Amino acid sequence: MRQGRTPQRSRAAQGFTLIETLIVAAIIGILANLAVPAVRYALIRARAQAIVGDFHAIEVAAHQYYVDNGDFPPEANPGKEPPKFKKYLNRQVKWDHGRQGYQLAWENWTNPNKPGKCKHPKEGVRIGISIVTKDTELVFALSQVSPKPFEYTLADTYTYVLDPCS
Repeated sequence: MRQGRTPQRSRAAQGFTLIETLIVAAIIGILANLAVPAVRYALIRARAQAIVGDFHAIEVAAHQYYVDNGDFPPEANPGKEPPKFKKYLNRQVKWDHGRQGYQLAWENWTNPNKPGKCKHPKEGVRIGISIVTKDTELVFALSQVSPKPFEYTLADTYTYVLDPCS
């Protein structure tokens, strides 16, 4: 029997070296840096899809209101549901998303004294739904997923055009 020697442990039983651990951590960091922006954009795009769904519900309600009343509901402040929409939307749409950084607003730029004429001087929009936000990434995502055009109408306000001026 030999004395004074401790038995050698195999390489697998010793574990990872510091260099190997640092390399694995660096690779995981690089992969995370690639994945985080993609996940973030996917979340913004999903929010944009939900907003377009809200726009569609508002558009259907506006047209139903028009069929019933012969005109469109009057405007309302951003984040506030127009009172005339209540029975048509039945709380399907949340207008104030302050925590998410945006509000919706119903826009009606028709001129009651001159039917068919618009009051909006620049964009030629008669009826629309505006989103008031400073989030340019959200506006870009909306422009990508929206079936209808958006017009920049005021400071931090982008309008989803339902009915352009004729």
